[in-house]
Amino acid sequence: MALVSFSCVIDANAATDKQSDWTLEYKNPQTVIYTRPYIVDRAQLTISAIDNTTSNKIPKTSGFLEVKSEVKINAPLNSVLPYFHGENGCWQWQLKCKSSVILKKINEHHQVVYTVVNMPWPITDRDFVFEAKVSEHSTASAQGLTKKVVISLAPHPNPEQYNKEKSKLVRATSNIVYELTASSDNKTQLNIYMHTDFSGSISPKLINSRLADSLRDDIDALLQLIDGNAGPSA
Repeated sequence: MALVSFSCVIDANAATDKQSDWTLEYKNPQTVIYTRPYIVDRAQLTISAIDNTTSNKIPKTSGFLEVKSEVKINAPLNSVLPYFHGENGCWQWQLKCKSSVILKKINEHHQVVYTVVNMPWPITDRDFVFEAKVSEHSTASAQGLTKKVVISLAPHPNPEQYNKEKSKLVRATSNIVYELTASSDNKTQLNIYMHTDFSGSISPKLINSRLADSLRDDIDALLQLIDGNAGPSA
């Protein structure tokens, strides 16, 4: 798993993540995208509730919005998971990812990952050092056991030990969660929770105005890849 996105997973609409807090930015039959102002205490509660741990680093203040998406994927979980895996290299559907490498492999489910993201000219590219973790869960329901896979990416607690690429990039921080749940009809529910502080002198308004569109482009690319590789219908 090499890239830029916790466990005892709770309902996304629980008290720490009320739907009324979010502003709808985009909706189609498969994808819904929301944003909301960043509030550090609320972000800490939401991330901790999803991950059941405390993020290594959550910025005290940020003008950058939080974003989340709920995506219905017409493919089983086992067919979707390969698009969230890979040793060294960007995930194929993440369009702004320039490079991604594993700096340290702690175990099969915990790695330190260095990622570089393309920014539009004349903005300097950003780099990230992530603690990347994967966890799997099975929950009982009326339909039987439901499998859930959670991929989390949080800022490394000591990123300064990893040199910036040629010292030309701006070090940014991001908390990202990809929550993939198998549904009873052999489909997959993907929920994405994300907050990125791009640092530097970039205007948050510039990023916020493109945030939903950028995530939608990535999701569309993912869905196209999955649809293109789907087998014949039964």
